[in-house]
Amino acid sequence: ETGNSSHNKSYFITHSSGNHGQAVALAAKNAGAAAHIIVPRTAPKSKIAGIIEYGATLHICEPTLKSREEACAKVERDLKIKGPGCTVTFIHPFDNALVICGQGTTALEIISQVGEAMQNGCEASSSSTSISDVRSLGAIVVPTGGGGMLSGIAMAAKALNPSIKIFGAEPAAANDVARGLATGQRQTLHVGNVVTPNTIADGLMTFTSERTFGVIQKFVDGVIEVTEEEIREAFQLVFEKMKIVVE
Repeated sequence: ETGNSSHNKSYFITHSSGNHGQAVALAAKNAGAAAHIIVPRTAPKSKIAGIIEYGATLHICEPTLKSREEACAKVERDLKIKGPGCTVTFIHPFDNALVICGQGTTALEIISQVGEAMQNGCEASSSSTSISDVRSLGAIVVPTGGGGMLSGIAMAAKALNPSIKIFGAEPAAANDVARGLATGQRQTLHVGNVVTPNTIADGLMTFTSERTFGVIQKFVDGVIEVTEEEIREAFQLVFEKMKIVVE
């Protein structure tokens, strides 16, 4: 455990491979509250550093969903014992309706930017962009682990454009969503019946919830599986040609 304990009466807890944890840490800091973030020991150092930088208390656990949930429960118990009467709120990284809605705003940004680009490329463009009128975007591909972002983007995008195609993308070594769609049942183990898959995509190692898998079944058109070699090639391509470091 690292970080400084807070005397605030409001605490926020979550478990995360890093990105969601940083978001909760920053939101708690801005709200004048304290955050306790549980992350697996396999989380990238850069993500751990971001969580600490935002002032959250960091707790390290094993890289399994069970370990994450047990650590969250322990931290919650300890906080309630330490400060009777305090407010302790757990924010699930993907199995949360508000989190899913927030992640769905990504689709609004994408569609809005495509509309602006289309207008800028036309000789006679209108003075404003209406994302509800954008029909030129054919598809959005979304990386998926727990399915929160994929669920949110799928619902938001199809609410604006029912004909748009939404695809998930996941490592072949952690293809629980693809297998779930193929069998019609949510999967809780990865290839080889393992809990922790061997993949460079550290943010996509978890499983969907009943909530997110149900949304994916209803709104997502398919899932693209990629090999570890393809992930590395894409990483290198974006870095070399666009000078952008991606996960």
